[in-house]
Amino acid sequence: MSKPVFRGRLPSNLLRFFHERDHAVSFLDGCVRLGELWGYRKVEGARQDASEGEGRLVVPGVKKVPVNFGISFHNPVYILSLCSPRADLTLVSRRFGRFVVRVRHANVLAGALFRRLARSSIAGRDLLFGERGAVVYTKDEAVARTPRHERRVRLSWMQKPPDFVGEREYRIAFAFSGPRPDAPFHICVPLSRPVDGEIDEVDSSPAELAGVELPGASPG
Repeated sequence: MSKPVFRGRLPSNLLRFFHERDHAVSFLDGCVRLGELWGYRKVEGARQDASEGEGRLVVPGVKKVPVNFGISFHNPVYILSLCSPRADLTLVSRRFGRFVVRVRHANVLAGALFRRLARSSIAGRDLLFGERGAVVYTKDEAVARTPRHERRVRLSWMQKPPDFVGEREYRIAFAFSGPRPDAPFHICVPLSRPVDGEIDEVDSSPAELAGVELPGASPG
């Protein structure tokens, strides 16, 4: 089996929201939980997205007649979702919880997850590849030309409907071997070091967080 690759880049400073403070503390301690994409189709609550795990566009067909195009990835893909400090923080905290971890050096976190997953199998599965980057909010939108194959496949785990654009989400995604249907919904990845960041609590004016500089962090 070839050595897995890890593509993409993240801004330095990103946010992760939690309903429970204990979960935020556990995350900072280095116990990071990832969710499998297709599980979010049926999960209860604000994290549900019935279109998750499938890339969809309207592309030019024969004689430029619009054609609905869809693509999905058949292996399980696990993600950690973060968001930009420039997101609609009122919306995000209402959906995902008022306890926010302000992550410093998100690329360091992503690299630690990749190295941990590349070293040993998870639930009997091997890491195929990893990717990090911004979610695109183009699902079901019309495009002037059909994207190249690699970009089309990437939509399976990096595309959401325009209704979610206020979240300004970034993802750290990992694809694994084996069939998707019997993959566990969550996996926990224990890191050898704590996550670099701090816990805050969103108050009645969460937008104020967007202008807060993270101590010792470089611009993202």
